[in-house]
Parts: sequence; structure tokens; C-alpha cells
Amino acid sequence: MKSAARMTALLLAALAALLLGVGIGSVYVAPGDILAIVSGRLFGTPLPEGLPPEEQHAYLSLRQVYRDYCGKVLSREAAAGEKRRIARQAQAAGKRRVFADRLTEHHWRVTRDTEAAKAACRKDPSPENALRLCDVLDGLEKWEGVRRHDKSGSGQDSGPKDHPGRALDV
Repeated sequence: MKSAARMTALLLAALAALLLGVGIGSVYVAPGDILAIVSGRLFGTPLPEGLPPEEQHAYLSLRQVYRDYCGKVLSREAAAGEKRRIARQAQAAGKRRVFADRLTEHHWRVTRDTEAAKAACRKDPSPENALRLCDVLDGLEKWEGVRRHDKSGSGQDSGPKDHPGRALDV
């Protein structure tokens, strides 16, 4: 029984040393990610669910680098260099994905904000509506609806207010 406990302790110490050795490399990789990659190598753990494509690629690439290093195909220095390149590429791909997401969000907002202004311009092609459409397209105001003057004379309307720097020349 003591030998099984001793073997388990040695195995855990060896795993901790491996995690520290891989984690202390020149590019930071979270210990959980290292453990996932090592367990994938040792126990055939499948690719984690829900990872974005660039993280899936990095995971599989790091797994292959680890296999090549353990199989003595790559030296320690070469494996460390591969690890740095994979980390840089994954970080750059993540930044590109965030930029693409922000660009899509911006396009959606511009389209949403301009639809009502375009409809108002088509329905009533007055200079006021044309200038409001220009302001919405330029991002100077958000279009909240078609401007409807209250017939009671209260002066309240449902559309956006005039832009302070724009005079309506009618």
C-alpha cells in the first residue's frame, strides 16, 4: 500500500514539474491549458467544446508540438520557438476576430439607425428629412422615428431633434 501511495506522489510531483517546466517558457500559457494539452497527449482527451476557431487551432498545434517534443522530433529550443509563434498567431487571430465582431456590430447599428431615416426621406423627400438622413449617416444623431408634428400645436414631435450645428435652409 505504501508503494502505491509513493508511486502516486511521485507521479503527481512529475506532473507538477512538467507543468512548471512547460509553463515557465517564454510565452505564458495558462496552467489549465497546459494541463488540457498534456492530458490530451497522455489520455487522448478530445478538443474542448465551445472554443473559437483560433483557439482550436492553437490547441491542436500546441498538442502536435508537444508530441513532436516528446518523440524527440523537436529540440527544446525548437519547441519553445514553435510555442511562441503559435501563441503570437493565436493572439493576432483573436484580435482580428474581435475587430470583425466590432465591425459587424457597427454595420448593424448604422443599418438599423438609417432605415427609419431612409423611409422618411422616401415618404416625404423634404430638405429637412434629407438633412436628418445625412446626420444619421454621419453618426451625428440616431433616428428614433418619423418626425410627426402634433396637430394640437403643442410643438411636441416623435422624431429626433435638430442637430445644433445644422441650420435647415428651406
